[in-house]
Amino acid sequence: MTTLDEASHPAPTAPDVERRRYPRLELSGELQAELVPWGTPLVVLDVSEHGFSVKSPIAFNPLELCRVKFWTVRRSHGILHVANVHCLHATMMSGPLYFAGFQFASVDEEVAIRGMLREVREIRTALHA
Repeated sequence: MTTLDEASHPAPTAPDVERRRYPRLELSGELQAELVPWGTPLVVLDVSEHGFSVKSPIAFNPLELCRVKFWTVRRSHGILHVANVHCLHATMMSGPLYFAGFQFASVDEEVAIRGMLREVREIRTALHA
């Protein structure tokens, strides 16, 4: 598992500068996800070749390893291994909510991740055409 090295990522100089080495694609429901084996739904907010962020009904611990099933309207993208990087608790009128960031944890899954990203981009292009 790879961990983020904050020293290798200099701080942005302006608020609109992307700080990530691999910018994330913001999503609007093009990619679905759930925790395996529990089936807990996760709302995927953005995704890149190296990670993604979600809105979740449950909390995650830093470096916690999880398995997440991903799919689009076209097909399943299988179960991928991920590691939690951060988790922020928010209190809403409807109850607790968590915003969590993950990185993909297995280099063996790079081909599957790239295929998933390619399909998400194709879906976004078709929706916005």
